Amino acid sequence: MDEIHALSLNSQKTLLKALEEKEFYPVGSNRPVKSNFRIITATCEDIQEMINKGEFREDLFGRISTFQINLLPLRERKEDILLLLEYFISKHLVQILLTSEAKKILKEYSWPRNTREIQDLVENWIVEGHRLITPEVIPSHIKNNTSLKNKMNLDAYLDMVEAHGLGDVLVHLKKELVLGMIKRNKTMKKAAEKMGVSYPSLSKFMKNNRDNRISTKGQGL
Repeated sequence: MDEIHALSLNSQKTLLKALEEKEFYPVGSNRPVKSNFRIITATCEDIQEMINKGEFREDLFGRISTFQINLLPLRERKEDILLLLEYFISKHLVQILLTSEAKKILKEYSWPRNTREIQDLVENWIVEGHRLITPEVIPSHIKNNTSLKNKMNLDAYLDMVEAHGLGDVLVHLKKELVLGMIKRNKTMKKAAEKMGVSYPSLSKFMKNNRDNRISTKGQGL
């Protein structure tokens, strides 16, 4: 079961009951089926944090977490990058060859979207008709080891600076960061401790900039 964190609380309750009783109703049937089944689940979210927020049942997590495998992001498993490229290439009927220079660039890229990004890249090569992969046909954000999302956000911030001035944008960003830390830590006092600033100065900053707003509509933020 992929993306187990996306189950609604009601579905989590149903799954937990099935795990405990080893009984479930097949789709379209009104007769229960007994089965000594086991499940394998996966998630990209912090389940413990979701439990703390009341978004995931702790008793269900206890049942599905008997044996856990923590898979590192692809940027920390560089030895897997070329193997994954070969795997996704092998799923197509056409032959694609990578030069040694291209392999070096691809191996050094951080792959922020992990395996999905490799699969998308290979499919793009197929559609574009690339059969020999050289540095020239590798997207610039991969050659520069940056993500498209980061570049988009940078352009949006530059647009904000041009529209409102650097000072107002910096105040706006600081306020957004503070609000995010307060939400994460529940209180302003705890947020101040985490950020290494004094509570009085943080409180004063928020009070002085209560009305600071910058529209981000249409700027990709």
